[in-house]
Amino acid sequence: MHPMICVIADGFGTPDVDLTVVLTGDITASIRTRSETERDFSPKRAGGTVAGKTISLVRDFSATAIVLDTGDAATVTAAGSGPLTGTRSTYAK
Repeated sequence: MHPMICVIADGFGTPDVDLTVVLTGDITASIRTRSETERDFSPKRAGGTVAGKTISLVRDFSATAIVLDTGDAATVTAAGSGPLTGTRSTYAK
């Protein structure tokens, strides 16, 4: 799948993207901390509760975070070092 996405991205001249995935037990705090425009974010919606949100970290969307709620589970950690985040800086070309 990834090679196909790279071909499409190259074909459209898509610039490099910095993507961070955040797994959290507190989606509200995680989004409010990372976004200037989502300071009043609430996961409650008419149809239920939001389980994830994509937010732009910079105006041109070249840095984006996907925040996913882990539910009632404790915050997921990597080797006990805090919230687990992953970053993919660019498409492999």
